[in-house]
Amino acid sequence: MHITPQKSSFYGNVNHLQPQEAPADTGTDNPLHSFVAHNDDDLFQLFRLLIRPLQDLENLCCQEEEIKQQKIKAYNAMHPSIFSTILTSIVTTIFLSIPFGIIFSILSSIIPLGDGTLFDAFDKWAAGIPFIGTLLDWVTPSKEGLLWIILGFIVLIFMEFIVLPNLLILFPITLIVNIIILIVSAVIGKREYNSCVKTLEELKGKIDFSMEQLSIPLNLVPPNYRHSAALIHFCNSYANRRASTVKEAIECYETDLHRKKVEDAQNIILQNQLEIAQQIQSQNDTINDLQQSVKKVKNKVDWL
Repeated sequence: MHITPQKSSFYGNVNHLQPQEAPADTGTDNPLHSFVAHNDDDLFQLFRLLIRPLQDLENLCCQEEEIKQQKIKAYNAMHPSIFSTILTSIVTTIFLSIPFGIIFSILSSIIPLGDGTLFDAFDKWAAGIPFIGTLLDWVTPSKEGLLWIILGFIVLIFMEFIVLPNLLILFPITLIVNIIILIVSAVIGKREYNSCVKTLEELKGKIDFSMEQLSIPLNLVPPNYRHSAALIHFCNSYANRRASTVKEAIECYETDLHRKKVEDAQNIILQNQLEIAQQIQSQNDTINDLQQSVKKVKNKVDWL
């Protein structure tokens, strides 16, 4: 059995064609199972009865697709990339490096810590790290000459107030925060993933049950039109005397569908032409403004 879920206002509404609700799904007692079509009038009556169950089935299928997308997102959240976490930490550190360096330099000069300031304590601790100590010795001004002294002093200040605080304090903090966010996201993602799996199982059961209930009556519907939109159009065509047989209803449906596609294509062409006309008008306005500017300059030159 082929089902094509579709939703469109183009096909109309058949609420006024349904004086009675479609039979409820009650297993083997469903009246649709015993429905017998002797002529086209009976078929249109069957189409009216099928619309509401088909709409419910299509809604279930749409919900299933949405839950599947949520499941994929939850799965990705369950398996985050540590590389992206490190990269995010690096980008965040670079973005906050200058503000953090300024705040750090201010705090280091006003907050005492033991027998010195915060920066003195940090400086001593950082200088004790082999690699950092070697780096500080390398950037410390050692050559003679005013230019080398100024340049070395600038590099030293930049290293001690910007690079080192961000490398040894801000980056570890951002990395820890991002790791915590990663773990929390993984936990939430796992919870959402399990919820999606459970919901999908429930939806699958409902969809299978609806498919089973509709399998017999849908065999009387042409395969390419086993969706509510087509059946709504069929019933509207029959009610408005545009069609008296299923074949005529299909022809009306295909004709209207083709007309709508042509109209949509024409609307797109008209929209593109309108955009092109607006661009041409804008270019013409720009050219006119340039011509006016050139004319003014030429008048001034002629006056001189």
